[in-house]
Amino acid sequence: MKITKIKTKIIHKNPWWQYKHDTCVVPNGTSFDYYYGESNGNAMMIPITKDKKIIMIDQYRYLKNKNSLEFPCGWVNNGETPRRTAARELAEETCYCSKKVKHIKTFEAANGCFRNACHLFLATDSQKKENCQPETHGIIKVHKYTFDQLEKKISNGKIWNGQSLAAWSIVRNKVKNITNTQ
Repeated sequence: MKITKIKTKIIHKNPWWQYKHDTCVVPNGTSFDYYYGESNGNAMMIPITKDKKIIMIDQYRYLKNKNSLEFPCGWVNNGETPRRTAARELAEETCYCSKKVKHIKTFEAANGCFRNACHLFLATDSQKKENCQPETHGIIKVHKYTFDQLEKKISNGKIWNGQSLAAWSIVRNKVKNITNTQ
């Protein structure tokens, strides 16, 4: 079925995303309204240290009023590549960096209500930077887990962030091979 967009109105715009209202028509002539968010996307890094630990951050999530274990991730700024965003977020949120970064996949985490591509990267041989303090806005603590520890956190509900869970489902087997877990 082909849907024709008649007009778009920006309802709200902030530095990270905008909220839009489209008026559309289906082939039989019926019109409808569609509301959605749109951004430049975000970039998520799944970092693995030289000693085969997976880095996650524990961060407060205002909308749920609780902490969430997540992979480092952030909005892609205007003029910034997703790869640069992923590296920047890794450094800002964890004080780690890696020269071995690979783009794994780009996916949409909430394609029915938000146009917000997630660019997923995997960083191996990640190292802690000297004299670095992670950002404090919302970040509670940086954690390092083995493959099995992370899997247990998922199975017992300690990791509940949908985008991190989607990313893990994409990279799980690669990470298992890298960390040599049987």
